[in-house]
Amino acid sequence: MNYVFSTLATDMTYTAWAHAGDGVPKKLVKSVFIQGGAGVAQKPKPGSDIWTPLGRVTEVSDADLAICEQDPVFQLHKENRYITVQKKSAEVEKVALDMNRRDNSSPMTEADYPPENGIIVTTDVPKSTARPGS
Repeated sequence: MNYVFSTLATDMTYTAWAHAGDGVPKKLVKSVFIQGGAGVAQKPKPGSDIWTPLGRVTEVSDADLAICEQDPVFQLHKENRYITVQKKSAEVEKVALDMNRRDNSSPMTEADYPPENGIIVTTDVPKSTARPGS
């Protein structure tokens, strides 16, 4: 078994296509789903709070990994360190520390807003202006 670690903010489906000939559309041979969601708030599990993972892991077979390895987008994601593959399972948070952790679809954070004219943008809401129940 193989473990595909991803620090992409979105899920990805990597595909293999068969060439059908001149003028004939390509035929989908197989697609492989890889979990994303790094840096994106996730729904809480019963009894827990909302959580934001540093990365996600998807277990794939050797055949599915071979499909992924042929996909040019998968290759690009590996080259840019958004995807890494290991033969054994590991803690996602530890693996993600050595990967690129922000892609262009990642949610914006306070760090994305530089101070302007001495004004600092923050996501903190003062209690006096918070809506009831928040």
